Amino acid sequence: MAAVRGASVVARASAAARASTPHLMQTRSRTDLTLPKLRSAKTGIRATVFGAYGFLGKYVVSLLAGEGTQCMIPFRGDDMEWRHLRVCGDYGMVTPVPFSPRDEDSMMRATEGSDVVINLMGKDWETMHYVPLLTNCSFDFTNVELAERVARVAVKQGVSTLVHVSALAADKHALSEWARTKALGEEAVRAVAPGATIVRPADVFGPRDRFLNTYARLYGQLGRVPLVDGGNARVQPVYARDVGHALHAIATSNDPDAVLGQTYELAGPETYTHREIVEYVFEVIRAVEAGVINITPAMADMLGSVMRVMPFGPVIDKDKFQRWQTDNVLDEMAATKRLHDLNIEATSLEAPGFNWMHQYRTGSHWLDIKEERGE
Repeated sequence: MAAVRGASVVARASAAARASTPHLMQTRSRTDLTLPKLRSAKTGIRATVFGAYGFLGKYVVSLLAGEGTQCMIPFRGDDMEWRHLRVCGDYGMVTPVPFSPRDEDSMMRATEGSDVVINLMGKDWETMHYVPLLTNCSFDFTNVELAERVARVAVKQGVSTLVHVSALAADKHALSEWARTKALGEEAVRAVAPGATIVRPADVFGPRDRFLNTYARLYGQLGRVPLVDGGNARVQPVYARDVGHALHAIATSNDPDAVLGQTYELAGPETYTHREIVEYVFEVIRAVEAGVINITPAMADMLGSVMRVMPFGPVIDKDKFQRWQTDNVLDEMAATKRLHDLNIEATSLEAPGFNWMHQYRTGSHWLDIKEERGE
């Protein structure tokens, strides 16, 4: 017999929300598998992954589609954005669906028939318009309004699992607007869908991240890495692959107690100061003239405002400098779930970092030869 998935998030929604939206309760079920979860297997689950072609999306889609879960990929623009995900699953397991984040009807089409909705959409900086000083995609729109819209669509569709990815730094009283709107987005999601699962990853590291790569690129562009107040704020970075496995485990869980209404905070096994992270980056990339610049918060605001207008996206901006001034680590007293609750062992930053950071080395091969010769 097929195992019926957990109760719909609609069951946890408020009476007012249920009365104001159509109730399309899903009774889709997962296929019992007698064989290992291979590429051509079928789980019987359909998942819509918003933001699938972003940094974390490829890890989530590869795990879901790779075991036979059909992944609906809402996308904007052309297929250049998502086509690298085709190879994540067997034929038909990765299905693109055109949508607009400002058009709720297109989001309804993208989630039609889905059992799971995962919201990975986010922005590291506000997107500027071609006209100076105009913002065409703000933190408030992406982190609050759009998050609420996804939750509302999931409730209308009666999906069994809604996963909203926020941030460990989310705080309504934070100096950073990005962190403030992340917290407001969580509240907006929970107001619409109290049964939603909220996931708060710490600073995420991995290939093409905006964590380790940011320090290396700053060194390459400026010759030094600017650190606010000496870089003493602490971080607890988590590996992108661990976050992907966590999201996969939540999305495919049959245990309502592990999913409905839960909050997961995901972080790595060690804490570091920003200065220690920079020293690690210098060591890995073999910085020839390694150095940092200690700057005040006021200087950071000015430098970030200037770098924000750089073409092709800023390496860092004012808001990110503000995030660097606050600790971003787990609260051991918080009543939230962690990686170990999903049977996932956190990966240390120092283990995989070299795999992609060595690209920033200057003349690495010849430096190796020089060391061997003792020169």
